[in-house]
Amino acid sequence: MSATVVVGAGAAGLAVARQLQRRDIDAVILEQATTGHVWGEHYEGLHLHTLKQNSALPGHEMSRELPDLPAGDEVRDYLADYRDHFGLEVREHVSVASARWADDEWQLRTTEGDVSARVLVAATGIWSRPVRPELPGLATFPGPVVHSAQYRSPEPFAGQRVLVVGAGNSGSEIAVGLADA
Repeated sequence: MSATVVVGAGAAGLAVARQLQRRDIDAVILEQATTGHVWGEHYEGLHLHTLKQNSALPGHEMSRELPDLPAGDEVRDYLADYRDHFGLEVREHVSVASARWADDEWQLRTTEGDVSARVLVAATGIWSRPVRPELPGLATFPGPVVHSAQYRSPEPFAGQRVLVVGAGNSGSEIAVGLADA
């Protein structure tokens, strides 16, 4: 195994692996699904909220054909293109069950067996473990409560009164989609 293992083939994991590659440091990326998959699996209407010129990863611009604010599936495809452009080693469909430091190295348990590495980079992103805060009255609320990680489209909510909690990128984008429904 490589001296460095990066867990996660999203933007952060790919960018780190590329910077290691530039310094002649071997790295392998372990990805539980496919490169950049989360960008193509979230809600309808998902877009970057920063211009593609500011969101491109080091050393490889996003295509001129893409809109200024690419959609989620376009970002997913760009990340796969980034991987291929630099020949980054990504082992897809490999989940990491645990990692522990022992005997001066990281020992990882994966779905493809045990792996050891001198350096471990965790780039697992923020979408895989949604946090739902406890809100007063939530336990007795009779309606559906949906986290943005489970939200897909506005259709199930058409004609209903909906409260979106949170004004971040996802909350704002979802609220706009719901308002249109």
